[in-house]
Amino acid sequence: MYSLKRSLLLWLIIPLLLILPAVSAIQYWLIVTPAKAEIDAQLGDFALALARFIHDDNGTVTFKISAQAEKLLLTDQSDKEYFLVLDPAGRALAGDEQLRDPPLVVAPDEWQFIDGHLHQHRLRILVFGTPCGAGVCQIRIAETFVKRNQVRIDALIATIGYSLLFGFITLVVMVLAVRRGLVVLTNLNAHILAQDPNDLILWQGDQLPKELEPLIASWNQLISKLKEAHRAQQQLIADVAHQMRTPLSSLKMEAELALLEPHPPAVHAALENLNRAASRAVHLAAQLLTLARADQGLQAVGQWQVIDLKTVVSALVEEWSRRAMAQAIDLGFELESALIFANASLLTEAISNLLDNAFEYAGPGSVVTVRCRQAGERVFLDVEDNGPGISPEHRERVWQRFYRADNAPGQGINQGSGLGLAIVAEIAKRHDAVTEILSPMVGRGTRIRLSFHAI
Repeated sequence: MYSLKRSLLLWLIIPLLLILPAVSAIQYWLIVTPAKAEIDAQLGDFALALARFIHDDNGTVTFKISAQAEKLLLTDQSDKEYFLVLDPAGRALAGDEQLRDPPLVVAPDEWQFIDGHLHQHRLRILVFGTPCGAGVCQIRIAETFVKRNQVRIDALIATIGYSLLFGFITLVVMVLAVRRGLVVLTNLNAHILAQDPNDLILWQGDQLPKELEPLIASWNQLISKLKEAHRAQQQLIADVAHQMRTPLSSLKMEAELALLEPHPPAVHAALENLNRAASRAVHLAAQLLTLARADQGLQAVGQWQVIDLKTVVSALVEEWSRRAMAQAIDLGFELESALIFANASLLTEAISNLLDNAFEYAGPGSVVTVRCRQAGERVFLDVEDNGPGISPEHRERVWQRFYRADNAPGQGINQGSGLGLAIVAEIAKRHDAVTEILSPMVGRGTRIRLSFHAI
């Protein structure tokens, strides 16, 4: 897979690997060359010092130096030094005659450097011409390469150390720079992952690089189109659900009247199926309308205010108690005062869907309990039943729209829509509440909990 970060680092590191050796070679040369020139200049100073001991006595050239002065001049902490003084005729006046080779001719005050060998030592030799009498005397100063080799070694160590340090620091800076430069992509990725399909948000990041502005503009344009398409879809669902309620209610009423009127026994089962199907369709239309309103942001569904959860649940006691009696369900309420900031209409829908889900799955003869209480900064609403329960592998998926677990009751026209818990999840999200599916306090069954922020 193509990696932008890896590509940027390669484009930065490969040139660095090519440039660094060249820079290191230049640095090495800049260190060694002046050092060698300085050592050569010291040989020149030595030659000038020896030139002072050359005398012209009426045409006779002599070289007079004390043993102590000669020893002082030839003393060096690192290298061995040698010298040779030649008169204009080429006769040796003093020093080591093995320095005579190779023969050279130099002009007055001229310098020449050559490399040679003496006593199995490699030498750096300075040939200096100094006026003496009517001709030119030569002073040859030779020195071993100890200091020069040490200069090369020190320069090499310094260059390698500097290059490694510079390369390491540069590499770290490159990595940090690339990482810092790609932070905006990381933020964009996090923004995309955090998007709620039902509540898409435009990118409002500040201080964006100019290179990403076209991408962000295209992203925001796409999000705007998706939001408009989503809004149109939800509006269509709401309109269809709303228009379906009247004919479906009429169909249900006609089915109920047909059951009350005298009719042949042969059609009784068909009429009962028709009545159940009509009831299911009315319930589904109501659920779709609730879901569409929740998706649209709740603007058209009541107002948000501080309410007591106990009051909202208590308002449903009578209605659901009748249904419980009709299905032989033992419905109980354990309610404590608990204040939350909520939309009462939607909260009523959520509780009703939780009860409907419990009645549907637990079945006749079951026990269903509704609890609400406050604990610290949280308010809990639990709806618990002693039905077959929801297996762990289905607990996350039952919040999805139209999903039904394999052990869900009912077949055909008796089968549920799979929207009940999806509506609960959507309403809970609008209230910034947490939904959980827990095990019951005792025995088998299902306990669904909504956790709200307390006031």
